[in-house]
Amino acid sequence: MALAQQARIKIICSQGKKTLTKCKSSKVTAGGSTSIETSMGVDGGAGHTRKPGGFTIALQILEEQGTPEVDYEELEDSQEVFTVEREIVRGRRWQYLQCVVSKVDPDDDDQGKHMLDIEIVALQRKKL
Repeated sequence: MALAQQARIKIICSQGKKTLTKCKSSKVTAGGSTSIETSMGVDGGAGHTRKPGGFTIALQILEEQGTPEVDYEELEDSQEVFTVEREIVRGRRWQYLQCVVSKVDPDDDDQGKHMLDIEIVALQRKKL
C-alpha cells in the first residue's frame, strides 16, 4: 500500500468554499480522551471512562499580499460558525463541524517569512 503524500484542507464559510493553497502545516488534536479506572480489590484496571471533548485544528498559513484566500481575522472577530474538511489525497476524508476561529497569531522573522498561526476549535468530527 502506498503512503499518503499530500493532504488538502478546505474551509467552508460565508467567504466561500476555499481549498487552502497557502497552508504550510496543519495539526488536529482531539479534546476527548479515555482513561483507566481502578478500584479496590482489582488487579490492573477495573474499566474505562470516556471524557468527551471537541477538536482543535492548528494551521500555519503563509501571509499573502492583497486579499487573502481566507480572512481569518474576520472569522475570529465575527465568531462565524463554519466547516473544515481534511482530506488525504486518494485516502480518507473528515469533516469538522461547528468550527470557530479561536485565535490568530502573526509570526514574522528577519528572513522575510510571514506566517499566521491559526487555532480553530470544532465541536464534532464526521468521517466522509
